[in-house]
Amino acid sequence: MTAPTPVNAAARSTSAVRVLALAFALPLVPVFALAVAIPLLAAAGQHPFWSDGEITLSEAAALKGDATVIWAIRRGADPNAAARVRPGVLKSDEVFVTPGEAAVASNRSGMLRLLVAEGLRLDPVTRRSLLCFARRMQAKEAIAYLEEAPGAKAVSCDGVPLPW
Repeated sequence: MTAPTPVNAAARSTSAVRVLALAFALPLVPVFALAVAIPLLAAAGQHPFWSDGEITLSEAAALKGDATVIWAIRRGADPNAAARVRPGVLKSDEVFVTPGEAAVASNRSGMLRLLVAEGLRLDPVTRRSLLCFARRMQAKEAIAYLEEAPGAKAVSCDGVPLPW
């Protein structure tokens, strides 16, 4: 056996360093790819981790926070107009409901208060309709809020059309 020459030892040492560098660098490639992709997607208007797509005010009233609802209303969404709610949000089927009905179906009394503050008309007819729907849905928080009006507890639901 011959003793390793300094050139052979240096070549092996350089080769080992390259292998180690590659072993450490390869896992970082996806990180750098994401670092480039995220700003590009954001610039194109796409969120890289989730996408709400188009959300109606009724869907927002059922699912989202106050800020989303306020944002939609300030951008022109009508808090009194029925809108599409995708399957799986309130029911297994698609439904068309008002934001107030969506809030009742989700038992969100705080959302009802916000919608009223932002323009939902809660006249006696609308209050009765929402209250009867809340009773059918057994939405206790919504019932408590809607029954705050004088005489609301005695409201009859006979003949009141309900979303479902």
